[in-house]
Amino acid sequence: MKPGLFLCLVLVLSGCPTAIAQYSMPLTIPTANPSIREEYQVHVPTKLLVKRTQGILMIYGDRDSLEYTNLMVGTNMLLAMWCDVYVYSAGSSRPTNYCHNVEKSDLCPNASIADKLDFNPGPYLWRPEGKGIAEPPASSAPWIHTHKGGVVSGAKYNIEMELTIFETDAARIYRTWNPAKARYYKILWQRTLKQTFE
Repeated sequence: MKPGLFLCLVLVLSGCPTAIAQYSMPLTIPTANPSIREEYQVHVPTKLLVKRTQGILMIYGDRDSLEYTNLMVGTNMLLAMWCDVYVYSAGSSRPTNYCHNVEKSDLCPNASIADKLDFNPGPYLWRPEGKGIAEPPASSAPWIHTHKGGVVSGAKYNIEMELTIFETDAARIYRTWNPAKARYYKILWQRTLKQTFE
């Protein structure tokens, strides 16, 4: 049996449905218990990595900058990361329109399987003509698929990536998911990564 398939089976059989394709599952995880906490080491980035290709900025969490932080996580709680990306011309104020995305590393941790978790966002793509909003590669925005943009050499841009790791008892989350409607939602860690690129 493949390791990935085995891990999925373990997570489901342990009473913790994954956040992917849980259309017939309950809206909340029945075995989730925020009052019983387990400690995990979580891999998180400390710097951004930004590259320009064909007029598009590609924005990542820099894998060379990863560090571990310790988080106390509720038993069988779903763990995920919000990633908010802002890109704007140097000298201007931060825009109100931005990318708000749930990273696909959402999971239900189980200390008996692993006590180390990896949360490293990216890539996100941005160009000035794309309404100024960074997009994940799976976006339906047409320019994502042409890989052509309007970022020119010499232009200076400020890039900010706000990262928020949270836990919830919701059985399924997605990009437009509203945590205010969850029975339980708690922010465990936050960090803002900044870089100026030209």
